[in-house]
Amino acid sequence: MANFSYTRQISGATASFDQDEYRHFITVLRKKPGDLIDFLDGQGGKYTGRIIAIDTANNSFQAEVKTHRHCRPNSPSITLALALPKGKKFVFIIQKAVELGIRKIIPLETRYSVKQLPASRDKERKLIQWQKTALEAIKQCGNPYLPEIKHPIPLTSLNLPTGKNCVKLLFHGPAAEGISTQEAALARAREVIMIIGPEGGFSPEEIEFLSGQGCQTISLGSNILRLETAVIAATAIVQYLTSTLTAS
Repeated sequence: MANFSYTRQISGATASFDQDEYRHFITVLRKKPGDLIDFLDGQGGKYTGRIIAIDTANNSFQAEVKTHRHCRPNSPSITLALALPKGKKFVFIIQKAVELGIRKIIPLETRYSVKQLPASRDKERKLIQWQKTALEAIKQCGNPYLPEIKHPIPLTSLNLPTGKNCVKLLFHGPAAEGISTQEAALARAREVIMIIGPEGGFSPEEIEFLSGQGCQTISLGSNILRLETAVIAATAIVQYLTSTLTAS
């Protein structure tokens, strides 16, 4: 069950909530005027508010802001670019990425991807579903930043940023270097991009393409990991080496 509500409609000391939030907090939890709720704006703000008005005709309600704290974003910012998996696996990955504080998610079509890119007519529908999953996850875990989820693209369309403060890690194969070789670079990074392929790995051409964009090939060990396991392991290691796991 969600611990936080969410809204971007905050004007002065008044926050307005839509029908989704109404359904959960008013219909299900039976909140009433005078009750306190905690809510997020998805841009770093954590709030406590007191419900002041309930509009049953329009399934909405308002709260008076009592406290507001702006949380600093994690540094470095972590972007996850990963091979698009089937169905519920990607939902699970989005949930865990939100819980771990990843700021951007880029789904990729790779040569050995199990899941192909959705047809054009389905792209917007899928993106809306993924964004809803991310929104529900921040409300559950209290992450004050709603991550950006990009439209899925072919890996060869990936255009990575340059700059000495951006570390690009390509997780691939047991023969690659351990991540400790990047410890010094990670310590001064402002942005980290993690690229994780399907269980079948990347093709030689894909590795060459990514290496040409400055990616360092890194191993997560000798075992073949499921995509969702690799995402969690890689993120936790990067956060540890960059000291990201600190209080906001």
